[in-house]
Amino acid sequence: YSICREPKSRRIVISSVEGEFFFPSTLEQISYIMSDYEFAQIDKNKIVNLNLIKEYKNNQVTLDGKIYVVSRRRKKEFEKKLIDNRSHNTNG
Repeated sequence: YSICREPKSRRIVISSVEGEFFFPSTLEQISYIMSDYEFAQIDKNKIVNLNLIKEYKNNQVTLDGKIYVVSRRRKKEFEKKLIDNRSHNTNG
């Protein structure tokens, strides 16, 4: 579902349907790798799977039953990726 950096330990946690996994890398490296796929960084600590977003409004995404805030800094890039992803999945 998402990839995030834990605030206190700064570990990278990957959450999926199979559970949580810890990854030995930086969020910046993962963001770069995942940018070619259906993932987008929504703030300095979280990357989300665009295909699993249930709702996006008022700078908030609903994903895996939780609500996450999209930072002002990432909003424009995130919205572009979301629109591209939705149009690709609708037309393709």
